[in-house]
Amino acid sequence: MKSVVIVATAVLVACAGVLVYLGFFGTVEVREQDMGPYLLVYREHVGDYGGTAVIQEEVCSELHDGEKVPVSRGFGLYYDDPRAVKKENLRSIAGCILEERDYPRIAELKKRHLVREYARTRCLVAEFPFKGTLSIFAGVICVYPRLEEYAREKKLGKGPVMEIYDIPGKKIVYLMQL
Repeated sequence: MKSVVIVATAVLVACAGVLVYLGFFGTVEVREQDMGPYLLVYREHVGDYGGTAVIQEEVCSELHDGEKVPVSRGFGLYYDDPRAVKKENLRSIAGCILEERDYPRIAELKKRHLVREYARTRCLVAEFPFKGTLSIFAGVICVYPRLEEYAREKKLGKGPVMEIYDIPGKKIVYLMQL
């Protein structure tokens, strides 16, 4: 019995440590800011938002390996509230953000990919540390309630949300369009 308690305690401590490492207990600060413009290379998606991760990986891989365009920021742009829209009807796009140095290749990329601009937009902005795939799930749990609370307190309208996965910056940037 004593060994079961020790093992259970060790598992709980390890789980708590992982959550702390992921930033689960950190403070999420929300600010209003103009964001963009961003040049997006993407695919459209209808269905469970969980499906956008695969799309993002495929687009980024095609750009990096096939087109020799180095990319370091992926994104998902989510148009619908999953609490109000059936999972199979959720609309989104996912892919990568082009760096300015690659803008001269836009015409060439448009022949094989969907490309569009995310214009400079007034947004609610929050950041969350990126330390791996689990950070994405922790961010959803920690960040979205704060964005919605801020919008509700300030009586702001809520638009689509973009998640930018900034790998070199080791963070996820959440943009809720106003």
